[in-house]
Amino acid sequence: MFAAGYDLRTQEGCKKVFDEFDQIVGFKYLKGMHLNDSKEKLGSKKDRHENIGKGHLGLEVFKYIVNNPNFRNIPLILETPDGNYVEEIAQLYDMYTGEEDEVKPSSSEISD
Repeated sequence: MFAAGYDLRTQEGCKKVFDEFDQIVGFKYLKGMHLNDSKEKLGSKKDRHENIGKGHLGLEVFKYIVNNPNFRNIPLILETPDGNYVEEIAQLYDMYTGEEDEVKPSSSEISD
């Protein structure tokens, strides 16, 4: 999306883009999503993956996704280059600011 010119670098930008997505497509049709930062700039038309928070997207889009109920019950698949999945999953869990009624998995549970 970012490579296509959709600016997801701020909470406001995320809201605008995903509200438009919901109006045109609908969240009920979203069955999963890949998560990665971008090595390329906004609108580059090049989908070059970067580790979470290490590219041109930054962290706001990931904070938006993990705290938005529309993404809560679909698979979110890390598509990052370095294989630091345990650390990146922990980083995403740390961004969650919602109710603490859910038990967060430990790092050992994530790596199994």
